[in-house]
Amino acid sequence: MAPPVGARSIGMEEAAAIDEAAERKQAAAAAGLMWKVPAAMVLVQLTITGLIMLSKVVISRGMSIFALHAYRSAFGTTCILPFAVFYERCAFQ
Repeated sequence: MAPPVGARSIGMEEAAAIDEAAERKQAAAAAGLMWKVPAAMVLVQLTITGLIMLSKVVISRGMSIFALHAYRSAFGTTCILPFAVFYERCAFQ
């Protein structure tokens, strides 16, 4: 029987990569690590919600939007900069 029109066959390397990914997923599930990704997503959403609420409060108390943007950008830069320097330094070695 011929394969359906538009179907492609996968090579041995691609099949092995799919099998390895499935094995890693099963190993993570067996180790009880499947909760970390959803927990991280919830944590990110809570952080974003807190930042939005904080922005609303400080703007309603009279802070300039431009000053808020400057402070927010400076704070973000100081938080991300150490990670960027570390990972870029490791990438070039």
